[in-house]
Amino acid sequence: MTALPSPGLLSVDEHSNHLLDSRGRIRLFHGVNLVCKTPPWYWPQLLEDSYARDLASWGLNIVRLGVIWSGLEPEEGRYDVQYIAKLRTIIRNFGKHGVSVVLDIHQDVASSWFGTYDGFPPWLVDKLRNPAVRAFPWPLESVTSWFLGYVTKEVCCFYQDLYTNKEGAGASLATAWSTLASTLGMESAVIGYDILNEPWTGDAFKDGALLLPGHAGHRLLAPLYTRIHAAIREVDRDKLVLWEAVTWTHWLPDPRPSLAAAAAALLRRYPLLSWLRLLSWLGILKLAPDLEEKEEIVTPRTEDNQRNSVEKSKKQTGKLISGLRSRKVGEEVRDKEKEIPESNNLNTLEAENVEDEVEPTSENIPAFGTGFLEVPGGEEWRHKSVLSWHYYYPPLTYDTRSFPWWHRLLAHRLFGPGVFRRTEAEAGRLGAGQILTEWGIAIPDRTKPDSWGSVEAAWVMDRPAQPLLVLLGHRGPGSALGPGVPCSWCCGGPLPALPPGRGGHHPLLPVHPRHGGAHHGVDRQGRGGEEQPGLPPLPPLHQQLQHHHQPGGGVVDASRESKGAGAKGKLGGICGSLLVVC
Repeated sequence: MTALPSPGLLSVDEHSNHLLDSRGRIRLFHGVNLVCKTPPWYWPQLLEDSYARDLASWGLNIVRLGVIWSGLEPEEGRYDVQYIAKLRTIIRNFGKHGVSVVLDIHQDVASSWFGTYDGFPPWLVDKLRNPAVRAFPWPLESVTSWFLGYVTKEVCCFYQDLYTNKEGAGASLATAWSTLASTLGMESAVIGYDILNEPWTGDAFKDGALLLPGHAGHRLLAPLYTRIHAAIREVDRDKLVLWEAVTWTHWLPDPRPSLAAAAAALLRRYPLLSWLRLLSWLGILKLAPDLEEKEEIVTPRTEDNQRNSVEKSKKQTGKLISGLRSRKVGEEVRDKEKEIPESNNLNTLEAENVEDEVEPTSENIPAFGTGFLEVPGGEEWRHKSVLSWHYYYPPLTYDTRSFPWWHRLLAHRLFGPGVFRRTEAEAGRLGAGQILTEWGIAIPDRTKPDSWGSVEAAWVMDRPAQPLLVLLGHRGPGSALGPGVPCSWCCGGPLPALPPGRGGHHPLLPVHPRHGGAHHGVDRQGRGGEEQPGLPPLPPLHQQLQHHHQPGGGVVDASRESKGAGAKGKLGGICGSLLVVC
């Protein structure tokens, strides 16, 4: 299969928010995540040209390539030129076969000190660790799942300090991105930069309102991203900048302003530790035996100041309802009068000055949604800005064994459609593109088409009926990707073999076979590109995903309908196996 040339410089269409190439064609991408979470922080198999060649022959045309900051900058101020050279070789291998690359500074729960891996370099973690803060895993007795590391005091403080640039942490991240953009950004295969994988909220023990995605984005992430965007644009004004809000940003619709203000006030009164106590009382998790009440509310409240706080909250709720937005940030304080720097652009507000003693202002900070007033860098950069987002149905975990009908109903009729719809609306509001860069915890099993993994993966893959999204699953190199290529990050073993008679791994075509090409350009009406006149309209994406390209050049219908799975079976062959998140 011959790949079309690299899409070149992409931009976001101001009317449709599609990604367009230099010829004005909508670009469709389907691909995988490749993130190595152990030294040397890249998969050695990716250095081989055959890996990229096989990926392209399967119809995959994009890779979200994990860059681990610990590998990039092992010592403060010293960048590892050998690591950069390895990444360059990998990028060029993909580019040679028409596979685009998004560079992604990847992390999960920050550091091996917190039970995962060194997504952030140890020298930075050492700088930000505070002896006065209860050590990890407080307030939990132990961390039984990696994700629970996020709800520990020390981890929350780490992210707060990163976002507020304590010890120059945010500036260091911006410099790291500037280095990446200047050394690897000129590679033609690189189409964009994903600033930070799955940013956590800040110190929700101190300010529970930060559990609301809108508050975390508005007060913490927007200033950090503005700083990093500026650093990138100093050296590269052409590539896309992808940015992520907290993972649960669109799980719920944003309530009306009065309810959003009430939710923020409630969470300030009862921050994260209060809710962890509730979960402990319900028997869901175990807390450390040495909890101290003073940790729950940092500033003790007297009856007088609590009464004053309630009165202020009522006044502000009334102003939110009336739509008044005239008061400036920092006009109201509680307990002690502290000044907060005024800012005409809340995206550049120094979040470190927003303490939990401060009541919400009359500015209408949404409870859900990104909380951004504009894309990083401002309105002038909308044509180069992409909202990177992840889809997970929370009840599905690594230990899930069944997916009962009522769960499917909730996930596929209520929760899932709402998340997709709200994400599209948010991207439209900001004038940004959108890319679905992770999804799942769903591993399809071809021997069990009704298993929860197969059903969930099929549903997600059926969502984008138009070329708006990228489907990226976590892959790490041996199993379905070829000899010696590993399974997903966390799975440890190979994926199930293809059914008898299929004779090998069949790649996934990103477009209808008659359109061909690893990249496919369509015009704004969904028609084929100029180099392919007379082709029929592009079919919906879920129909495209039913076709696999055989190594010999033929096309097979890989849907499971012939296996008796009905219309739900859209994941045949390698299709579902590649698009997996663990």
